[in-house]
Amino acid sequence: MNEEKRNSYLRKLVANARAIISYQVGLPVGCVKMNRLLYWLENEGEKLDFPVFGEYLETVREIPTGSERLECSRAALRRYDERLVPINIEYRERIIDACFEMVERFAAGEPD
Repeated sequence: MNEEKRNSYLRKLVANARAIISYQVGLPVGCVKMNRLLYWLENEGEKLDFPVFGEYLETVREIPTGSERLECSRAALRRYDERLVPINIEYRERIIDACFEMVERFAAGEPD
């Protein structure tokens, strides 16, 4: 395991968790990034158990999120948002809880 790479990914994980908690990024974009970071960490030998991000992404898989929304008409976005908003409400608390757990577990070990 490359300790330097692992620590870099953990710092990014904590930064992304904070961005999700503070609404600097929306749930869809934040969860995509989080899922990618968890995958990279697993490849470095650090298997973390935070399934809520993958579960959320599987649920919103067919709904445009992120920059692909720019290709949609206003009417289409309204229809997509009618589906997305209840999903966000359903998952938000679990996602925020997971983010707080990440910050609590991994931010303390951040190098100065």
